[in-house]
Amino acid sequence: RAAAPAMPTAAMVPRRVLAALAAPGLDAVLAVAARLAARRHPALFERLAGIPDPTFALVPDELPLAVILRADTRRPGIRVVAKDDLDPARVAAVIGGPLRLLVQLADGRVDGDTLFFSRRIAVEGSTEAAVALRNALDNAELNGLAELVLPPGPAAALASRVLRFGGGVLEKLHARRRAARAAP
Repeated sequence: RAAAPAMPTAAMVPRRVLAALAAPGLDAVLAVAARLAARRHPALFERLAGIPDPTFALVPDELPLAVILRADTRRPGIRVVAKDDLDPARVAAVIGGPLRLLVQLADGRVDGDTLFFSRRIAVEGSTEAAVALRNALDNAELNGLAELVLPPGPAAALASRVLRFGGGVLEKLHARRRAARAAP
């Protein structure tokens, strides 16, 4: 008789997440999302026009990946890369920290200065570019990241809840993994 499949562990989640993100068609979906965001919120992108290359990397601690955002009005883009493949020299700023905090920061639900100065998030590269991104998101007055590509309403609210829930789950799994590594 075949053994029952093992329950997923914290160590298995990142590999599964990466496998899902490598699924065919994700690049196309992210490209459409970036174009929709630029079309729905041109002022957000225009606020970043003063940055020579308005490209940012969001790097969640819990995952072995980074999200690259190109906030160029003519060529907006979003892509996911493995952390090992991230070249900090090719982005204006790298913003790293727990996924939950990165989502809350982008949603405008937490103060970026407080997170930065308490060392709960880290910024590498141009701090000026990171502040410009935060200010642009704040001024866009979004009710969650989902409103970048979805009209305000039930779909955007549901997508925002899923992002928040997913960030919390991944953060807990990451904490368990760290605790397991630290245990004798």
